[in-house]
Amino acid sequence: LRSLHSRTKIRWIKGLSLKIILPSLTISSVPTTIAYLNKLLVEEWGPPQTPYFLGCEGESERSFFKWILDLASNEGLKIHFNSEVLGGRSYPYMLTILKEKLGRQKTVKFSGKYLIIDADRADLGNDWTIEELRLEAAKNNIILIVQKPKLEALILKVFKGNENKSFKASDCLSLLKQKWPNYRKGIPASEYARKFTLEDLIRASNFEPDLDLFLKKIGLKNK
Repeated sequence: LRSLHSRTKIRWIKGLSLKIILPSLTISSVPTTIAYLNKLLVEEWGPPQTPYFLGCEGESERSFFKWILDLASNEGLKIHFNSEVLGGRSYPYMLTILKEKLGRQKTVKFSGKYLIIDADRADLGNDWTIEELRLEAAKNNIILIVQKPKLEALILKVFKGNENKSFKASDCLSLLKQKWPNYRKGIPASEYARKFTLEDLIRASNFEPDLDLFLKKIGLKNK
C-alpha cells in the first residue's frame, strides 16, 4: 500500500469493504491504522478545513460572504462556510431558524457561529434592538455581524474613498447603482471578485467592527 501513488491509494482505500478491513484489525492496531489513513487523506486533499456556520438574512448576504470565502481560499486559508439563508421577517424569527439549523448539525464542531443581519430593522422600532438580539444570540454562542444600516451600505464602503462614510438606508440602493450599475440583489460572488480586491475589503472593515472581528477570526486580516 505504501508503494502506491497517492491518488491510487485513495481510490483503493475508498473501494475497500468493511468486511475486508475489520477482520484484519486488532485493538492495538486501530490507532496506527487511523493515523495512517488520515495521513493519506492529508497528502491527497491537504489539511481539513475549519468550518464556520453563517446564518444569513438573505441571499445577498450569502453571496457577499461567499466572495469573502473565495478571497480566503486565494490566500491559502483552509476554511469552509456553511451558509444558510434565514429569510428575513424579524430578528427573533431569524435567530429561531438559525438555532434550529444548528440543532440539526450537532456533530459538527464549528469554529464560529454567526448571524448576519441588517441594522435597519431595529431602526424601525418594531423589532428587537441590536443589543437585545446580541444578548439573545450570545446565549447560544452565536456572534452577530451587523450591517449598518444594511448590506448595500457595506458594499458602498468597499469602494475606495467611501470606507468612513455613513449612508441612509433609504438611499443605499440608488447610490450603489450609481457606483455599480450592474448591481442587483443576490448578485453572485464572482461579480464581487471582478469589482473588488482583498485590499478593498480590508480597508472597509476598518470601519465595520463586526466584520473586522470576523476577518481576524478566520485569518484573513492580521490581529
